[in-house]
Amino acid sequence: MKMRVAEGLYQTIGELDQVSDWKEMTVAGNAGSINRHFSYKQPSAAILTGYLNIEEDGVYEFSTDIDHLYIGDRLLINNEGQVRKHSREDASIALSKGKHPVKMIFLNNVSGGWPLMWSGAVVRYKKIGEEKFREFSEVVLSY
Repeated sequence: MKMRVAEGLYQTIGELDQVSDWKEMTVAGNAGSINRHFSYKQPSAAILTGYLNIEEDGVYEFSTDIDHLYIGDRLLINNEGQVRKHSREDASIALSKGKHPVKMIFLNNVSGGWPLMWSGAVVRYKKIGEEKFREFSEVVLSY
């Protein structure tokens, strides 16, 4: 995935429009590769972009604690401004087999006393009817 990181304390996604000093990099699409770029002691923000590879047509449910998750042009999950120890905004979308643009925005700060880094930039998904969620990984994410 492509990842842009800006150091500093950002409380809203709208504040990111004013950032001019982005650090750009490419990261593997798993939570460990993404999260190692963050620290609860160093506030920052990140925008990750790439493609989600869906193996078969179906309706998929997504769960995350990050601020915004977009699939295509659709804002699927909006957690902005919430204390996010556990996801409360799970959402579903019908997807066809193939690659779909994905964008994730993560504000790495402290919200309601909870360092958001402790939850990390993790996105989970499952096809409706499956029992367990899976995490995004480099198998399903690319750039």
